[in-house]
Amino acid sequence: MINFQNINSQKSAAKVLLGNKLQNLVFDLDRNWQQQIETSWLQRYATVQDILQEIKVLSENYAGETFDIEDDWKLVYLYLELNQKEVVVQKLKQIIKYQPDFVDAHYLLGKILLQQDNKHGIKHLETALSLNLNYTKDCLRLLINFFRECGEVKKANRYRDRLDAFYLEVNQANIERSTITDKDKFLPHQLERSEIIQIKQQISQFFQIKEVYLVQKQVNHFSNIPFYILGVVRKFSFYNFESDNVSYQLQIALINQLQILSDYEVVVVESRNHKIIKQMRKIENSLIYMKK
Repeated sequence: MINFQNINSQKSAAKVLLGNKLQNLVFDLDRNWQQQIETSWLQRYATVQDILQEIKVLSENYAGETFDIEDDWKLVYLYLELNQKEVVVQKLKQIIKYQPDFVDAHYLLGKILLQQDNKHGIKHLETALSLNLNYTKDCLRLLINFFRECGEVKKANRYRDRLDAFYLEVNQANIERSTITDKDKFLPHQLERSEIIQIKQQISQFFQIKEVYLVQKQVNHFSNIPFYILGVVRKFSFYNFESDNVSYQLQIALINQLQILSDYEVVVVESRNHKIIKQMRKIENSLIYMKK
């Protein structure tokens, strides 16, 4: 038979090892824990006070003035920090009223409404993914999880199918955009003059470049997202020794520094008679830079 009295009367390992120091140790641990909690609470309190002050300033600036989406968007995130989601919802609705194509507002409003089991969030997520392809994955995942939690398996599966189809097309688009040959069909770039000026300013920093051509490659997948090709003819010297990877190094440098085009690739060659460059030269207004 187990003797519970003997068990209860046995000293703990801590008491045996620490003796009278145990009580002091427990007190120190308790005090340290309280200090950590106090510090955390004071930091949070200070943060909240800063947020309230910023809200006050923005609200005072906003009073009686015309609607300012930038200020209201700041208020949205400040109220989110305070977990005042009802105020956030009203602010987001107001932003969308004045700017119906504000994709971030649609996404955030849809997400919050679904968290509140409000199906009106569905239309805002659908709008967000229709406005910006980059939101497709996140919006569809939110919708899948929402309908699963609601027990609407068929609807969840339909969104799952849409997500699978999206992943498949993304993969096909990546394959399509991973190669550039003289057999591709090139189109005019259709960029604004201001954008071309920016590109030229950045290109001019590279002394190795003689000419630059800019076109679009015709693509079948996500054709609404242009795929730009920057054809670069670099200087080449027969008299100075050059390593084999000079063109590659220039290509990488351009890819890393040209942050203007949304989706583009750079081709660096040594002659304007290269097959790809010859095809680019046939496209109207393709020549955007020439070293003087």
